[in-house]
Amino acid sequence: MFIALEIIAFIFIFHTNDFQKSVYLRDMASISGNTYQVTTSIADYFRLKSTNAELSSENNRLRNELELLLHEKECRKIDSISPVCNNINIRYINAKVVYSSIYKLQNFIVIDRGINDGIEADMGVVSNNAVVGVVQYATEHYAVVLPLINIKQRLSAKIEKDNQLGTITWNGVNAKSVQMEEIPRHATPEIGDTVVTSGYSAIFPEGYLIGTIAQEECSPGSTFFEIDIDLATNFSTLTYVSVVAYNTKQEINTILNKLPNER
Repeated sequence: MFIALEIIAFIFIFHTNDFQKSVYLRDMASISGNTYQVTTSIADYFRLKSTNAELSSENNRLRNELELLLHEKECRKIDSISPVCNNINIRYINAKVVYSSIYKLQNFIVIDRGINDGIEADMGVVSNNAVVGVVQYATEHYAVVLPLINIKQRLSAKIEKDNQLGTITWNGVNAKSVQMEEIPRHATPEIGDTVVTSGYSAIFPEGYLIGTIAQEECSPGSTFFEIDIDLATNFSTLTYVSVVAYNTKQEINTILNKLPNER
């Protein structure tokens, strides 16, 4: 009974008091606006995920078209009936990250593409033209990637300005930086220098961004520099990647395996 009387009194005040009516309408508009804003934000979030997937797919399509154009350009310089001209060397396969770790010494990434999609071990993985890691093994529908931030990862790289070769490793300390080894004392690395893939394998093309030199030091008596590199890839937000597929990978590896071993 009391609640009913309260409701009747509220309706009476609302209809007879313009001030109370305006306050009520203002508050309701504010609540409705906030509710709409939250609802819109949620909808925008899911639309954004869909948009990111579409953009990633479009980037891969453009990369593949660029490879085709570059391939055709090279073929105009040589005999058009050459076997080389019948086989595009590189293509890119789009994938989504379904699992990732960044706080371990041996971090791993799992992507939603596998053998059925043309993925196999020792394929390079990139995101926005920056290096992510290398495929370690694949099942029918998924693949495990060994990222740069894994203490077992080693990758051939170079300082872009002078092509000075080195090796990328990770000391397990910071997921935002890696180390570059085997840069000799006579080299001239500087803070801010760009470090990219060397292209000396069938894993990555030349020139994919790894990061920039954040710290370099060559201690007295040391043969090599100690170099820290700020990574271009943000592993904490990584969502979409591209897998680099060399069509001539087997041939390249066959040649490399015939090289004499160092003694």
